[in-house]
Order: sequence, then structure tokens, then C-alpha cells
Amino acid sequence: MDYIIPKTSQEHLRIILDRLKDYQDYSKEMEIMIQSKILNSKFSDTSEFSDNPDDATSTFNRYNYFLISDKFPQIFRASLLIRIFGYFEYELKKSCESHRYFNGGNISFKDFSGSSDLDKAKTYFKKLGNVNIAELNPEWTYLQSIRDIRNVFTHNEGEILVNSNPRSKKIINLVRSLNHIEFAPYDNNILEKVNDETEFWYSDYGQLIITNSSFLNLLISSIQKLFVKLLDNHLKYGL
Repeated sequence: MDYIIPKTSQEHLRIILDRLKDYQDYSKEMEIMIQSKILNSKFSDTSEFSDNPDDATSTFNRYNYFLISDKFPQIFRASLLIRIFGYFEYELKKSCESHRYFNGGNISFKDFSGSSDLDKAKTYFKKLGNVNIAELNPEWTYLQSIRDIRNVFTHNEGEILVNSNPRSKKIINLVRSLNHIEFAPYDNNILEKVNDETEFWYSDYGQLIITNSSFLNLLISSIQKLFVKLLDNHLKYGL
């Protein structure tokens, strides 16, 4: 992939922060719209819902309220998570290539081994950018963990295959450790039920649940802080 190279690392940082502000404002406006839609929905008076499964009108209203209050917000938040994290990865790779361009290097981040572009960028920063990765924490460690969550949404529609595999346990423990994201229905003893003979999908309508916009706000804030540290303090380039 070819990148449009900014003139300096400071210019690059300004571009990134402006774009992240756009994502932040978009998320805020969409959440306001969602909440307004829920409050003003003609289906929002749940006290009128009948428990009688033969009541077709009530069943219809209950389902439509579920779509407005639950399903649609989840689709929006999961989609925005994927988009924001993709943007983070793109600008991280562009930082490596911009640094290489201005320093006349012939080694790209793509030349390093690693299971992901984050791993390759990390190696580039350490070996060619002389960046102390520890100084990018806690944001770097946090964003690496969010990458696993993003991949669950992207490749598994939010589902986790629960079994004795260490990766399965890692993801479930990760979800437990993060705020504003969870499995529903939640089962606190889920890991204790896993053994070599047990394997099942743990999900609600096929999805992890991002419970509110705070999850995305923290993601955006973490990306902002990391790039300020990286481009303002460590990986300076340009004229």
C-alpha cells in the first residue's frame, strides 16, 4: 500500500487528532440520536407488552422495541469499533513508512516478522525508531488487547467458541477485565464449566455486547494519547 507522506511528524499528528475528533463527534451524535429514538419510540411503553405469546401485536411491538433499544445500537457500536481500530492500524503503519521515507531507510515494517501489523510496527519502532515501547504504555498494551476484541467482531460476528483452548480462556478473561463490554446473558462460572469434552458457543444473538459509548470513547482517547507520545516525543521525522 502507498501512503501520502505528511511533511513532518507534527503535521501527521494533527491529521490524526483531527480525524479522531471526527470519530468522537460522530459517536456522540449517533448515541444522542439512538437515545432520542428509544425515548420517542411508539414501542417504548413496555408496560403495555403482553406476556401472551399469541398476542401478535404485543409480540410485534416487543420485537421492534428490541431492535431500536438493543440490536441497532450494538450494530452501530461494533461497526464503529472496527472502523476506528482499522484507522489506528492504518496510521500506525503510515508512521513507520513516513519515518522510513525521511530517514532514507530501505527496511519497511513489513519486512519484520510478526503475527500482526501491530507486532511488526512495534519491532520497527524499537529497532529503527529507537522507541522505548514501555513509554507508550498503558495505551499500547490496552490497544493490543482491544485488537483481540475487534477480531472477534470482525471474524466471528462477536461469538466466542468456549473450549479448553488457552486462546478461548484469554478472550473471556479479557472481556471480564474490560469495562462497558460483556457477554449476555452473563455467566460468571463460564470458565469453570470448560473441560476437554465441552465445547460450545457463548453468545447472545451471536454478539458480544458493547453496553454504552464509554467503550468507544476510551478507545479513541487511548489512540490519541499513544500518537501524541509516539509522534510528539519519540518518532519525530520531517524537515
